[in-house]
Amino acid sequence: MRARGRGEHGKGARGKGGRGIASGALAAALAAGLLLGAAPGAEAQQRIPQTISALERNAVVATEGVVARVNEDGGFRLRDETGEIEVRVGPDGAPVDLGERVAVSGAVSDGLIRELIAWRIERADGTVLRFPPR
Repeated sequence: MRARGRGEHGKGARGKGGRGIASGALAAALAAGLLLGAAPGAEAQQRIPQTISALERNAVVATEGVVARVNEDGGFRLRDETGEIEVRVGPDGAPVDLGERVAVSGAVSDGLIRELIAWRIERADGTVLRFPPR
């Protein structure tokens, strides 16, 4: 009797979990961000913000702006002089206020709707909020 591999059941490039290559790329971006956060001196690298319009999909990024809207699901919309982006956080949401200036580090999704999946938010008062990657 021989063992069957994952590819023998017609799963194709999507694999057993049903996640596409794009999901893998976002997972890799999130992992890279975790590595950046763990490396000495990387915290300073993450704090070099980009404008929202310059944020690339599937990239680990840092940006800053003003909270333009707080969503019922706990996420929020971040705005700077170049545009806006939806910010997603952990299941408990982020304690940010409308009009508050924040800096956000995370990974930009590659989905139909461009979102910033945050793992770190720094509030204007210096409080740092961390969220585990999903």
